[in-house]
Amino acid sequence: MLRRIKHDNLGFTLIELMVVVIILGILALYVGPKIMGEPEKAKRVKAKMD
Repeated sequence: MLRRIKHDNLGFTLIELMVVVIILGILALYVGPKIMGEPEKAKRVKAKMD
């Protein structure tokens, strides 16, 4: 008789991890420059207010 093999995989596959890393990279490329530009923008606004 055929025995059923029980697979309790609790981890992530390499493909799943790669997809997450790619998504995080895309988000970092989009958000990073906006965050890095904020201090310069704040300086310009402060200079206009003075």
